[in-house]
Amino acid sequence: MMALRSKVSRYLPGRHRLTACCLWVTLMAGLFPATSLGQTTPTLIEGWLTALNNPSAAGQARPEKSIASALSGNVPWSHAFALLTEDIDVILQQRRYLSAEMDTLKLTSRLSGHPGTASALDEWQTRLDTLATDTMRTPGRFDLPSLGSQPRQAPAMSKVHAWGVCTPPDWIEVWSLTGVTRLNWPRHATLDDVFAALPAEASDKVDASYVISPQGAISRRGIASWNHQDTRLAPGSRIITELPERGLTGALAMDDASTAQAILNQQLAELLANFLPGEHCTRWQNQ
Repeated sequence: MMALRSKVSRYLPGRHRLTACCLWVTLMAGLFPATSLGQTTPTLIEGWLTALNNPSAAGQARPEKSIASALSGNVPWSHAFALLTEDIDVILQQRRYLSAEMDTLKLTSRLSGHPGTASALDEWQTRLDTLATDTMRTPGRFDLPSLGSQPRQAPAMSKVHAWGVCTPPDWIEVWSLTGVTRLNWPRHATLDDVFAALPAEASDKVDASYVISPQGAISRRGIASWNHQDTRLAPGSRIITELPERGLTGALAMDDASTAQAILNQQLAELLANFLPGEHCTRWQNQ
């Protein structure tokens, strides 16, 4: 049977292969219930199939776009998401913790005569405050094609708070030393395009940035002349510049500020990976 699937998909045009994959997952789910695959409880695969077959029965909360109707075309699985219940409190606690570290760094920046840095951090905090239960996700691949190819990796539905898919946005979001900025994609489809469009102070004394993909994968990329790396960006990517070790606090050296800067460099990208990969999303909530 697997050989048959391989032969069929090989001769399908590229734009139909994704639909064929979904149909294959549906067929296999019907032929082999979860219990026969060694699973005793429904998983997110069953959640997706319920949503695809009957969107209203899955507790749809944001009906901007029906996945069922989208299945006749190309479902943007690259922007699919899920939120695991166990992650909600952890994400909210981490948001409060990093916001407090920003307070420390803002105070030091103002005292040392760097109001621009303090203003940028104000924007970071304001944007961070929008990370709430209905705008967050668990980073990772939770799309149906990925789960269908690795069914044992699918989380149990009892552990899933919500899931869905977002329309790929036409922006790239940048967190820099000048604040939070959204730039058009595909006009700014590389890191070079992004920093060419921003003021020079956005990356002043910065050697690297973190790029967060729509699936929540994080990569550290060099942006200085000595470590430059060509980097292409997907729509909905988020970029955060590292806070430089020098220049934020001037001559006013404070241990608390240095600690806050190190913590933000180490942990903020991981927190931003919890934002949904778009704004116009179809979202189902587990009942």
